[in-house]
Amino acid sequence: MRARNVIFLSTDGDSMGGSQRVIHTLAQGLATRGHRVRLVSINPSRQPHTYFADPLYRHATLYDTPAPEAAPRSLPWRRAKARRTPEEIATARQRLLRLTDRIDRGYLVIASPWAAHWIADLPMPHIAKVGQYHQSYAEAVDSPNLRLIKKYYAHLDKALFLCDDYAASFTNHRLANCGTMLNPVGVFPEKAAALRNPRIVSAGRLVRVKRIDLLIDAFAAAAPAVAEPWELHIIGDGPLRAALEAQAAETGLGDRIVFRGQVENVEAEYLDASIVTLSSDFEGWGLVLAEGAACGLPAVACDASAGVRTLVADGDNGVLAEPGNAGSFAAALERLMSDAELRGRMGARGRERMRAYRLPRVLDRWEALFDEIDR
Repeated sequence: MRARNVIFLSTDGDSMGGSQRVIHTLAQGLATRGHRVRLVSINPSRQPHTYFADPLYRHATLYDTPAPEAAPRSLPWRRAKARRTPEEIATARQRLLRLTDRIDRGYLVIASPWAAHWIADLPMPHIAKVGQYHQSYAEAVDSPNLRLIKKYYAHLDKALFLCDDYAASFTNHRLANCGTMLNPVGVFPEKAAALRNPRIVSAGRLVRVKRIDLLIDAFAAAAPAVAEPWELHIIGDGPLRAALEAQAAETGLGDRIVFRGQVENVEAEYLDASIVTLSSDFEGWGLVLAEGAACGLPAVACDASAGVRTLVADGDNGVLAEPGNAGSFAAALERLMSDAELRGRMGARGRERMRAYRLPRVLDRWEALFDEIDR
């Protein structure tokens, strides 16, 4: 396999998040295989996260300051243009062109529809372009993203989605270049979790869509129904932390609902647990489910999307609950909390399902995609 030039372009590649972790994992993996990789963030992060202490890929940021804060429903490029000066925009775009001009031939992996909009009129004829979408089809329909994908991804060399169902749905919008690319699982320990510790783990940003409030209510309903003193460990941080801590205290189980904040070794957290959860109302995929399954954990998840269902097959490697329904989630939790044999069987199945998502296999798929584009 010959060495290639690969640039990952993200709106904000250095914040703490599932899509950011995927991009950094891919960049490091391809660089380990000898490819010349650069990760480019359009905006610097307000709270940058270090994904690799010694990255083998290079990094660049196009704007000097973070993106202006604005109302969440406003369109990203409109608020950026409203607050960035023409000189700032021109300088940032020239920085990207200087990076690509140094490359005779290569691949630009565009991580979001907004990033595709941002580069749409930049002259880069010598660079093959691949668009990724890290959310669900339903999320695209309910936002400006569907229009952006139809407008910009149709002209790329390839448009990649998280599962076959999403790719088929976008194909129905006359995108002829759709394909599926699995997200890699960055953890896959030699030994699976022992599943002896009565601990449930959740990981992610403490924001509204993750519905940690529902998870707390469900745990508070399920915990008294089982004999063992189960704990709920919530990994991550975010603007809702104080409110969620107050909610946990009101359940009377506050000492068994532990807010861990950011952790250095998430793999160790999975290995110390016996159930992994995802309680989101909307979720394109669910990295926490993939990582938990790779560590041998059975899952309880809201049936939020086709992407979630690719990771959790109800009754096989976990239990799916009705989105937004704390009672349904509590019943699913109680089922696994009270049955050690079931946890063991589902955990083993989940780990087996995740073998296809191991980083070497996903990197093979990326290299095969580069070959396909070159033909």
